[in-house]
Amino acid sequence: MIKDEVREFLSKRGVVLQDFEATETFSVIDSMGFLELLNTLEENHNRELDLGAFDPDEFRTLGRFCALVESLEKNEKH
Repeated sequence: MIKDEVREFLSKRGVVLQDFEATETFSVIDSMGFLELLNTLEENHNRELDLGAFDPDEFRTLGRFCALVESLEKNEKH
């Protein structure tokens, strides 16, 4: 599950969250960390995650980001 992978990524960087869903993505990682997270997810799932077509507000929080990535995976499988 994407949320578990993101939690693991963050915990390896010393970030432990109480309210994962509502936490703003860029309050816990910077832009380079976000690119590292994308790269990690791409490697884990053997696919490219192209977020360029999305409004940045769609991945403003970690919950929204995870939902977006999961929806991309579901759409690809169909």
